[in-house]
Amino acid sequence: MVRSPTRTGDTAPMGYNPHRPFKARTSDYVLVAVALAAATALVIWGIWG
Repeated sequence: MVRSPTRTGDTAPMGYNPHRPFKARTSDYVLVAVALAAATALVIWGIWG
């Protein structure tokens, strides 16, 4: 028997709120900067390596 989701949704027991506004943290920006630096380094290495 398949249960339909309750009024709170099927992710309520996990504490996941899909309507929570996104707030970028400093670590998010650092991760993106490191990834871009690594990609740039690999492209430079591929061209001049």
